Amino acid sequence: MYPDIQLVYADGTKSRLVPFNTADFHALTKSTEWNSLVYADLWNTASAEHITSSDHTYSTARVHLKPRLSKLSGYVLSATYLPRMQELLLLLRLGTKYRRLRVINPPAIPVNDEARQQLIFNESQSSDVEKVLIKLVRGYLPTSFLEGFAALRMSIYRMGFPNSPKTIFTSNRHIFDDVFNAWAADAIENGSRLILGQHGGHYGISRFPSYAERHEISVSDTYLTWGWMPSTGSTRGIILTTIKSHRKKNKVPFKLLVVSEQLFALPRGVFIDVAQDSNYLEHLGLFVQSLPSGIQNNLEIRRHRGETSTGYKLEKWWQSQIPTIELGDTSIPFSKIVATAKMVVIANNGTTIPENFARGIPTLITWTTNWVEIRDEAKPIFAKLAEVGIFHEDPVSLAKHVSAIWDNVDAWWESKEVVEARELFCSQYARSVPHPRKFLREIIMGKSTIDLQGDL
Repeated sequence: MYPDIQLVYADGTKSRLVPFNTADFHALTKSTEWNSLVYADLWNTASAEHITSSDHTYSTARVHLKPRLSKLSGYVLSATYLPRMQELLLLLRLGTKYRRLRVINPPAIPVNDEARQQLIFNESQSSDVEKVLIKLVRGYLPTSFLEGFAALRMSIYRMGFPNSPKTIFTSNRHIFDDVFNAWAADAIENGSRLILGQHGGHYGISRFPSYAERHEISVSDTYLTWGWMPSTGSTRGIILTTIKSHRKKNKVPFKLLVVSEQLFALPRGVFIDVAQDSNYLEHLGLFVQSLPSGIQNNLEIRRHRGETSTGYKLEKWWQSQIPTIELGDTSIPFSKIVATAKMVVIANNGTTIPENFARGIPTLITWTTNWVEIRDEAKPIFAKLAEVGIFHEDPVSLAKHVSAIWDNVDAWWESKEVVEARELFCSQYARSVPHPRKFLREIIMGKSTIDLQGDL
């Protein structure tokens, strides 16, 4: 397709390409070596099929199975993203006992090439790109879904979950736990309802919905967002991670905390992972260098704990650019670090933004379209945030704003126009209600969700 381009990639004979299960797959996707082999495989397969480009469309059509008739009883809540005490209290309101989160990993079964070649797919209605992906599925499908599927199903009983609960509610476990998903699939076929909660930030804001957002909306009976409403039927839920949680700060907070993202040598998806060859670090570096020395001396960079696994360490870059900068200890919980912060600057479209807004922590946001694009529905909200000084695309403008409000951050944060902008954001991406446990109980029990406001 491009004869002048020479592709350089890792030696695949020394690497394990096929994941054992979904959790293993997620771990492999962060590996630079593994991604280089996937890129090469995709390139070579697409070149052989003469594929050049494709229009991207996203389908969120729901999958409805006719349930078997079965007696349903009880509720299963697992990895809901609720604070531990709130989850326990919700279980009490539902009359359901607490089950400790216990992940059962299916056996690691080796690849059977012959079995993979016998996989049959219906390609009659497939696009050219889909046909290429079908060819690749045989090489990357986790063994727990083929060679180890019988062993996976035999692991279900070890979870100790009921066969047919009325409702299953999770916000996280379906993403990594194959045994849980196999159990849930059986329960749903028996008539159980599946409620999935939003997993974190990025949802509802990014121009490009992640695979998780699209998949979760398509397979759940009820999908709980953190406030925004997708085009397809879902429920305007509430932010789950911060229920009954408020800002905790030291008596005299003094730090400017800058929350940075991990960079990927080989990004897994556009506008989901930040590429190391983007202008991300230069953007943050210019912001820091534009600050007065007095604020720089109180600044700490909060690095992503997963940065060491994605191919690029920020520590060396920061030390070469600003040797005196404080990089902090990533092993210290964020809740302890943020308690020392006078203000937080966030440079990614992640979970920290809605959580900080929900807790009332003074927060500024910065990014450019080089690494974040937002969907049309979010643009008026971010325009309002920019109007009051919360959102900045220009790092120098951001530095000037920080300098201007540094002596009295709380006065600015609590000003009428800023509070209105914060409330607008929270109404869509960090929604709260007066009685959150009662709100969730009504949804889990299957009562009307047409316009639940929480004041029940």
